[in-house]
Amino acid sequence: MDILDNLNPEQREGVETTEGPVLLIAGAGSGKTRVLTHRIAHLIGTQKAKPWQILAITFTNKAAKEMKERVSDLVYGSEDMWISTFHAACVRILRREAKHLGYDNNFNIYDTSDKLKVIKDCAKELDIDTKKITPRSIASAISNAKNQLLSAKDYQGSNLYEKQIEKIYKMYDRRVKANNAMDFDDLIFETVRLFRLNPDILERYQQQFKYIMVDEYQDTNHSQYLLVNFLAKGHKNICVVGDDDQSIYLFRGADVANILDFEKDYPDAKVIKLERNYRSTQCILSVANEVIKHNEGRKGKNLWTENCAGEKPVFFHGTDHIDEIQFIADEITKEQAKGRKLSDFTILIRANALTRSIEDILLKRDIPYQIFAGTEFFNRKEIKDVMAYLSIISNPADDLSLTRIINVPRRGIGNKTVERLAAVADEKNKTLFEVLKEDADGIVSRGKDKIKQLVMLIENLQEMSQYLNVTDLLDETVNRSGYRNMLQSDKTDEAKIRLENIEELFTVTKEFDNTHGGNLDEFLQQNSLASDTDESEREDSVKIMTLHSAKGLEFPVVFIAGFEERLFPHIRSMEDPKELQEERRLCYVGITRAKEKLYITAAQSRALYGRVERNKVSRFLEEVPKNLIEDKSIKKYSMDNLYSQSGPQRANVNSFKMPQKQNIDMAYKVGMLVEHKKFGQGIITEIKSLGEDQKITINFEKVGSKALMASFAPLTVVEG
Repeated sequence: MDILDNLNPEQREGVETTEGPVLLIAGAGSGKTRVLTHRIAHLIGTQKAKPWQILAITFTNKAAKEMKERVSDLVYGSEDMWISTFHAACVRILRREAKHLGYDNNFNIYDTSDKLKVIKDCAKELDIDTKKITPRSIASAISNAKNQLLSAKDYQGSNLYEKQIEKIYKMYDRRVKANNAMDFDDLIFETVRLFRLNPDILERYQQQFKYIMVDEYQDTNHSQYLLVNFLAKGHKNICVVGDDDQSIYLFRGADVANILDFEKDYPDAKVIKLERNYRSTQCILSVANEVIKHNEGRKGKNLWTENCAGEKPVFFHGTDHIDEIQFIADEITKEQAKGRKLSDFTILIRANALTRSIEDILLKRDIPYQIFAGTEFFNRKEIKDVMAYLSIISNPADDLSLTRIINVPRRGIGNKTVERLAAVADEKNKTLFEVLKEDADGIVSRGKDKIKQLVMLIENLQEMSQYLNVTDLLDETVNRSGYRNMLQSDKTDEAKIRLENIEELFTVTKEFDNTHGGNLDEFLQQNSLASDTDESEREDSVKIMTLHSAKGLEFPVVFIAGFEERLFPHIRSMEDPKELQEERRLCYVGITRAKEKLYITAAQSRALYGRVERNKVSRFLEEVPKNLIEDKSIKKYSMDNLYSQSGPQRANVNSFKMPQKQNIDMAYKVGMLVEHKKFGQGIITEIKSLGEDQKITINFEKVGSKALMASFAPLTVVEG
C-alpha cells in the first residue's frame, strides 16, 4: 500500500488499472513518470508479474536511467526488467535472434559518422555529385524510408532526386549487410522484420512480456508503433503514456495519430486523464489551455492546479528587437535584485538564429548566459566557416582559417594534400596561402586546378574588400565560395537551420556597417572579442534554448521571445494545417515550462536574416483573452493595436549580386545625382582614382553612404 501513497485519484487509477489496454493522457507537469514507475512497482509488489515480464520503453537513455533508478527505490528486481529505449530493447532482441535474419549475433552498430562515410563512398562509386545532393540529406532520406519500413528493395524514386536516393540506398544497404552491421534505424526495422518473418519468435516475446508500457507515445513513428503493437498482441496489457498536445517532432517522423487512434486499435481501452498540474500557477495554465484548445482532433483536457493563482503572464511589444531584448534584460535584473538566481531564467525561441541578438545584448549588459543543447552563435560551424573566409580575405597569413575552409565546401583537396602543403610551408618558412600560390604545382598532381581556383577566389575577394562594405563582401563570399549553394542543395532540417544562421550573420554585418563604416579588420576584431567568453564565470547563468530543446524541462521564470507571425508560427508551417497545429503544440509546450512567471515578447520591427521585417504579433496571442495577460507594452504597441501592425518588408540586404565588370564610359563628378539598381538614388560625395578604375562614394537616400567601384557599380546618371 505504501506504493499507492501520495498519489492523486487519477494517478492511483493509472497505477492500479493493470489489465487490458490503457491510455494515459498525461498533461504537462502532471507526474506521468511517477505514475509509470509506481505502476511497475505495483505490478511487482502485487506479484502480477516477474521483473523480466515487464517491458517499459522510453525515448532517451537519460529517461530510461531515471525510470530504472526510481523503480529500484520502490521494489527489488529492477535490474531484471526491460526498462530501456526502443533501440536498446531491439539490440537486446537482435543479439539473440540475428541469425534468423542472416546476421551474426556479434553484428556491428554503425553510428552517424559511419553511416555518412559509407554513403559518401557509395555516392562516389555511383558518380553522384555530393555537392548537389549532400550525404546528410541522403542519410535523412534513407532514415525516413526505414522509419516507414520501406526497404531498399521496395524503395522507388519518382523524380531525379529520389532516383539518386534509390541508387545509393540499394548500394548502402548491400554494403552495410556485407559488413555484418546495422545502423540505428535498422535496429527497429530489422526487429520488425524478424517478427514478420518468424511468427514463432514473435510469439515467444509476446508471451514473455506480460505487461508493456510506452512513455511519450505521441512521439512514436510508424516502425516504433508497429513494434509495440506486435509485442502487445499476446496479453494485450499495454499502457501507453503521452500527451497529444505535446507532439512536436513531426520533422523526425513522429505521428500524433498513433496516440489519437489508440482507441481504434484497442476499442476496449481505458482512458485516464492526468489533468492536475504540479508545476505551474493557475494563471500560466489558463493561458496554455486557451492556446491549445484551438487545435482540432485532440483528446482534450483542461490543466488545473492547487498551486497559488500567481501573477498574470506578461506581454511586451517592443519597438524593435533591441527594445524587446532590453526589456527581457531589465526584468532579469529586477528579479535578480529580489533574490532570484540567474539559473532561474530561460529564454525560449523558435529559431536558432534569434540567439544572436539575445547574446549581443546580454553580453553588453554583463548578464552571464549559456546556450542550452546548442552552440553560441559565433561558435556554430557554419558561422566559424564563413568567418574563416573573411579572416583569410583580411589576413592571408591566417593558416588556421585557411586550413578550416580549404575544402569547405568540398573541392577535392584532401587532408593528405593539405598536410603536404603545410609541411612545405614550414620547411620554406612561408604561409600556407603563399605555398598554394607559388609552390602547389610542384607538390600535388591531383587537385592543383582546384587549388588555383581557391587562390583566385580569395584574391578576387581581397580585391573586392577594398571597396565593398562587410555586408556586401559577405554576400560575395558565401555565393562565390559555393557555401550558400551547398546548404540550399541539402534537403535536411539541419541545413535549413544552418542557412538561417548564415542569413542572420547579415544582420550582424549590416548593424556593423551602419555604425562603424564597413571596415573588415575592425569587424573581425570586434566579433573575436565578443565571442571570447569565460566559461568558468557562467555557472549561474541565464539559459537560452529553442522550444524543442525545452521539452521535459521547467524553470521558475520563462521568456518566450520573437512571438510574431512568420517566426512563431514559423513561416515554413503557415501553409500546412498539420504543421500549423504542431506549431501551436510547440507554443503550449513553451508556456507550460514556466513555474512561477511567464513573459511573452515581440517586436514591431526585427532585423533578422539580413533584413528588417515588420510582422504581426503571433496569432497564438490573439487566441488568449486579454484579461488573462498583463500588457506592459508602451501604448503605441499595446495589445489593442498589435493585430494590425504588419507592414512591407524592406529589401533583403544580402540579395545584391555583384554585376560583371564593365567599361567606364561616364565621367562621374562630385555632386552628381546617380541611381543604383539596388540602392536607389544618391549623391556622389567623393571620387578616388585607383589605376584604371574609380572608387566612388555615394550618399544614398535609402541606405546611407556606400563606396563602390565604378567598373562594377550599375549606376545611371540622373542629374549632372
